[in-house]
Amino acid sequence: MIIENKNVRQIENENRRRWFSDEYFDLILWEDKNGNILKFELCYGKGAGEHVLTWAQPANHLHLKVDDGEGRSGRYKMTPVFLADGYFDKDALAAKFIKASTTIDQKIATFIHSKIMDYKNNKG
Repeated sequence: MIIENKNVRQIENENRRRWFSDEYFDLILWEDKNGNILKFELCYGKGAGEHVLTWAQPANHLHLKVDDGEGRSGRYKMTPVFLADGYFDKDALAAKFIKASTTIDQKIATFIHSKIMDYKNNKG
């Protein structure tokens, strides 16, 4: 079940940042002063083929693979980066998110779920 981490570093003169997580998901979102969600990163599949769905106003979606920086022979761990990764199963992700998000503010859960369902897959 997703829970909110209350110890999130805030950066002066930036929008409020919130972080929710469990063993499968990390949800980072940014809110304006009125609590409206401006953007989010929903990371899923932590530890085994992690991916991220990002959304930002007005309606900009991206679905990416997370390269965690591990597995580079003879090198130190690199900084994780996002890479293009094509199609994803939004119905499966939405169902898993709904089950995991019963413990967070349902306004947030409903908003994230709607943005998952709004995503348009591209061929590729």
